[in-house]
Amino acid sequence: PALPPSTAADAIATAGPAACRTLTVSTFNVWCPLFKRIEDNSQRESSRPDMYLPRQSAIIDMLEELDSDIICLQEFWVDNAELVRLYRARLGGRYQWQQLNRTGDRGDGLVTLVRHGIAVLEERGIVFRDLGDRVAQLL
Repeated sequence: PALPPSTAADAIATAGPAACRTLTVSTFNVWCPLFKRIEDNSQRESSRPDMYLPRQSAIIDMLEELDSDIICLQEFWVDNAELVRLYRARLGGRYQWQQLNRTGDRGDGLVTLVRHGIAVLEERGIVFRDLGDRVAQLL
């Protein structure tokens, strides 16, 4: 009798190409409206929902068209409930939502969307504790 596969690579090799599936991943910096300067650099886009909502809707349109299995969003405005609702309403039917807020009360963070049906076995947030208050997500 054959021995059971010892690694994921062995399992794929044993199962053959029919069992293999392509995994698509997209990453996108959505440029948080808190940081995007507009006009003569005296205003932030966050003060203009008439500007950031259409821009974010266009980003969602693009993400829907890409239809990736995993989507990683940087500089997502996690503190804006309206924007979070917009993304969840448009993408929540396809994806699980994983979020990590940036430290230092910056208002933004990371959102990772994982297609329903793909098991997230573990999630880890990494805080770099540096001047930029950077964070990372491991799923």
